[in-house]
Order: sequence, then structure tokens, then C-alpha cells
Amino acid sequence: MLDQAFPWCREWEDDLRRLFAAYVNANQQQSVLDYDDLLLYWSHPAAEPSIATDLSSRFDHMLVDE
Repeated sequence: MLDQAFPWCREWEDDLRRLFAAYVNANQQQSVLDYDDLLLYWSHPAAEPSIATDLSSRFDHMLVDE
């Protein structure tokens, strides 16, 4: 990802890995989810046809505010 999208950050790869690991660890310790986690937690059950049918029968729209 760094090479393709952020080549100017390549020299900080190790620091970024440590920073991201610490961020994930802090979130897990606090039992919190960030925005992309919330999207993933919704996408998995919504991909299950029976759950998707139930969700679509109960909601017309879902509003997301970051």
C-alpha cells in the first residue's frame, strides 16, 4: 500500500506498523470500534441473505455519521 498510494511515507514503514499495532491494541483494550471497523461489522451480517432480508424489511435507509 505504501509503494502504491503513499510512496513518500516508505521510509516510515516500521514506525507506521508500530503505530497501527498500538492503535489496534488501544481500541481492543477499550472495547471500541472505529469507522472502518463499524462498516466491516455491518458488511459481514448484511452479506448473509437471511439477515439482509430482515434488515431491508426493517429499514429503508441507514445514516452513517463519522
